[in-house]
Amino acid sequence: MARITADMAGVAIAQSVENRSLTPCDWIMTIFGPAVNPHVTIGTNMIELTGTIPDGAHAVIDSHAKTITLTTKNGQTTSIFDWGVRGTGENGGHYVFQRIPAGTHPVTFPSSFGFDLQPVYERSDPSWKV
Repeated sequence: MARITADMAGVAIAQSVENRSLTPCDWIMTIFGPAVNPHVTIGTNMIELTGTIPDGAHAVIDSHAKTITLTTKNGQTTSIFDWGVRGTGENGGHYVFQRIPAGTHPVTFPSSFGFDLQPVYERSDPSWKV
């Protein structure tokens, strides 16, 4: 399982994420506040929220479930689905739920906030015919 964690201050940070599967994979991203209009670019796609995550709070984006939630420092959770920028949709270059293609991809983001990115790999059993 690949994981990127960053919470450094200063200029934009560049990392990479690897999808070891042969097909695009879903992911879960947690962005830690404070953050104003946070955005992370994976490969050629920007994942962006248009809102403010307060200090001590965090937002969770789940590309498989297509949910975006905000949890405040006192534990209250609310949907912030409308903060997710969906651009022209999948493969449009600016889609909040874009799956990570197979291979290794650069990850860039402003270093004004911290986040955790966890690719989600699915397994399936081959169908057997007798």
